[in-house]
This record gives sequence, structure tokens and C-alpha cells, in this order.
Amino acid sequence: MSKYKKGDLVWVPSNITLLQLDEKENTVLDWIKTSKPNNMLVINEKSGPYYHVLFRGQKWSARENDMYEVTEEDKEDIIAG
Repeated sequence: MSKYKKGDLVWVPSNITLLQLDEKENTVLDWIKTSKPNNMLVINEKSGPYYHVLFRGQKWSARENDMYEVTEEDKEDIIAG
């Protein structure tokens, strides 16, 4: 069972590598290392060791171990700015 589902908001710390994979998800097409912590939206259920997340308007793959749940209290703080 997946820890996160489509539509969940997650927090990803700095210095985490995100990947863009080909359709079969066995070749890395691009990668980026986060320079600061970010909130990201889960856009697909877990696929292998990765979840698909929305980051800077693009689909990226993030490891479950690099993602943290955003609580309801955290969401309220984000909305309040």
C-alpha cells in the first residue's frame, strides 16, 4: 500500500535529487537537486521506489524516503503565508 496518494501535499527538504524518467521509467532523462525545502503535490501513485510529484510545473520522480507528510496544521500555515 502506498503511503501517499494522488493529490497529497508533501514536503521535500533541500539537497534532494529529483529525476525525470522515460515512459518505461528505466532511463533518467534529467535530474535536479533541490536548493531549498519545497512543498510538492503528488500527481501519481507510487511507481517502483518513486512517487511522481509536481515541481516547478513539471513531473518529477521523488523517492518515498525523501518525502514527508504535510499535516493539516502545516497546510493552514502554508495558506496563511
